Amino acid sequence: MRPQTVGAFLVREVVRIPPKEDPHPGPNLRSDPKLAGGGHAMTCDDALAYLDSLIDFEKLGAVYFGRDRFQLAGTRRLLAEIGSPQERLRIIHIAGTKGKGSTAAMLDAILRAHGRRVGLFTKPHLVDIRERTRVDGCLISPAEFADAVACVRPVVDRINGRPGAEPITFYEAHLAVSVLYFAESGVDFAIMETGLGGRLDATNALQPVVCAITRIDYDHTEIIGDRLDDIAREKAGILKQGVPCLFAPQLPEVMAILEAQAAAVGAPVRPCPRVVAGDDPATFSVLGRRTYDRLSLPLRGGHQRENAAVAIGLAEALESAGLDVSAEAARAGLAGLHWPGRFQVVEGQPTLILDVAHNAVSARALRNGLQEQLAAVPGRRLFLVVGMPRDKDIAAFAATLFPLAVRVICTQAHSPRAAAPEALYQAACSLGAEAACLPDVGAALAEARRLAAPQDVVCVTGSFHVVGEAMELLGIKP
Repeated sequence: MRPQTVGAFLVREVVRIPPKEDPHPGPNLRSDPKLAGGGHAMTCDDALAYLDSLIDFEKLGAVYFGRDRFQLAGTRRLLAEIGSPQERLRIIHIAGTKGKGSTAAMLDAILRAHGRRVGLFTKPHLVDIRERTRVDGCLISPAEFADAVACVRPVVDRINGRPGAEPITFYEAHLAVSVLYFAESGVDFAIMETGLGGRLDATNALQPVVCAITRIDYDHTEIIGDRLDDIAREKAGILKQGVPCLFAPQLPEVMAILEAQAAAVGAPVRPCPRVVAGDDPATFSVLGRRTYDRLSLPLRGGHQRENAAVAIGLAEALESAGLDVSAEAARAGLAGLHWPGRFQVVEGQPTLILDVAHNAVSARALRNGLQEQLAAVPGRRLFLVVGMPRDKDIAAFAATLFPLAVRVICTQAHSPRAAAPEALYQAACSLGAEAACLPDVGAALAEARRLAAPQDVVCVTGSFHVVGEAMELLGIKP
């Protein structure tokens, strides 16, 4: 069970942060007779407390239960017993090590700019669990969240009460809540980000109309394998017969595995559009079925432009669903994208950067962005506030980022998966970096801002939990 202190923190945020007003009123799930298992009146607090009572691998760490625990039968059974709402959806499925969430958010923005009603399912969240379930860019409201959980709860309880049944988890129940809400909201498309791996992730119980795999690298090695070919095979597990797919640029050995798996299952591979740099460094072009020029992104880094190309490729692949996205829609959607916690710059003195990097590949992207920030002002220094999950490769992350900083302040989020600050401190010392340990994010952030001069940069990174807690402390709403 998730610790109640963590649950209470999230519940307070759900109540305190109002949702963005949705011009399309959501469904009244509680009174809809079509839904199986309805009738449990719940508040938003009740709904979150109920989900918190279920097994949560995100908090406990999947390795705690072993890799063999992950199966799709429970998710399929749950969806079937709530009326198979996924069958009413046109689903886009996205997996990958790096960039899958950003790609999902970019595709969401492009499709909405084209006038389509879109559901977006991502994980994890920063501050509020409702960030994971959005329609037309709006968080599911507290009442709608409570109603959807109330519809799913009796089915979950019924399955979990069967002798010998494998229990439905937090993630599986929450996925069902989101799928149900998207179906009842009448979205044109539902974009689903894979949580972990691909082959055995609960989202793989869904049947997509198109799927994509973003850049593959090392992460979650204790669960999906510590060799790149093993990781690639797990990600390729989302490929399905007759479902078009496209792949971001990959290492040759990874691309060979993805293409072989696509051929084995009969998934047609579409060429991924490619990025072309323009004369203006602030803009770029993407070459797909047509040329998308004068594109701009609020997210920094060449990797984000690569993600934009994948998003455009997915939009083009929806032509079989009657979609013909214009260059204007792609341009408007990408330019207006808001995706917090991804090299999010908070202007002030000192400059604050929030980034959810938590593995070596994301640390490399963050390092490139930080180097640009430091080069922009002579004498500018970097102070890192870092907290990481204990199941990540702390040494590789540290080697990538810590040498940039004049001081690394090691801390931890309020999460049972958090690594002790001393583990990060030891990694910093082994690299010869100046470091200190502070017990929580608030103390670490305050110390970094005290030490930094007005022209300096303070970067908070290492996990979604650390960045989320910093956002809460600073009053930044996601």
